[in-house]
Amino acid sequence: SSAFENTVSRTQYTTYLIVNSRLKMSESLCEDHELQVQSYLRFARMKRDNHLKEVSGVIQDLRDYRVEETVYTKPDVESMLESLQDEIGHNVEKELAFIAHSNALLLRLLFKQAEDENVILSVDTNALENELLINTMKALEESALSKP
Repeated sequence: SSAFENTVSRTQYTTYLIVNSRLKMSESLCEDHELQVQSYLRFARMKRDNHLKEVSGVIQDLRDYRVEETVYTKPDVESMLESLQDEIGHNVEKELAFIAHSNALLLRLLFKQAEDENVILSVDTNALENELLINTMKALEESALSKP
């Protein structure tokens, strides 16, 4: 018997789907899945826009509360820049962690749905750095944002 047969019993109908860098973006999903991808892209854009507003707010706070004089010494400017760097670094780290955690949650939800249907999914993370696929997602995002 093969290794596959040793892993999966003959009575268990399990489909192995490998999502990898050979994925052809021209292969379309069903309409419902396409709409869900578009919804996720709109969600991600909203989160990005909110994060950019937070960073702009940090910079505006520096202008409003720390930039009061017309002449600053080098230590004053260094202190302001260090404070700005710390606050922006904290905000960016918080947002990157949120993105990582929400994407991991999304994967867990999809894997759980698949497991409930006796489907095993596998993800090739190398595909996540494939510029062609990333640019295709960027175009899909632009298209999704142009729709109501």
